[in-house]
Amino acid sequence: MNKTFSQKVIFLSSIGFSAGMLFGVMLTAILSTANAGDGRLYVCAPGFLESIGNPILALFLEMTVSGLLGAFCTGLSAVYSIEEWSPLKATLIHYILSMTAYYCAAFFLRWLSPKNIRYCILWFFLVTAGYAMIWVIGYIADRKEISRLNKELNVWKSGKVQ
Repeated sequence: MNKTFSQKVIFLSSIGFSAGMLFGVMLTAILSTANAGDGRLYVCAPGFLESIGNPILALFLEMTVSGLLGAFCTGLSAVYSIEEWSPLKATLIHYILSMTAYYCAAFFLRWLSPKNIRYCILWFFLVTAGYAMIWVIGYIADRKEISRLNKELNVWKSGKVQ
């Protein structure tokens, strides 16, 4: 592992930690409050809050675990820069490890219960659909960049020959 790869992982992870905290707490608050339907604001899943007992500690753990999940998943995207790996291999490794980390965090923070198989399967498909959308957007952007570079290269080659 070279130094530039390590630096890329650290850079991406630092961005991912902040984004993970922000999105993790926001989504949990929105979904938990909506699911409870009792007019109270929940910044953590009610089951997680009950298991911890202290709302401040529960929020701290929610933010920390959400941040670590974001850091892991974004830092892991550095696998796309490993030139020896095919895009398919990098995508599969990133997807499998990201989903594993997501489910570990989701079960720990009580976003999901392993007892509710239907809900776990539903979230599997929702998260997979989101992952696929992000991947397709990245793929399209990469193809456009490759096309642009090829055009510039052809212009350069044609100018060089004359």
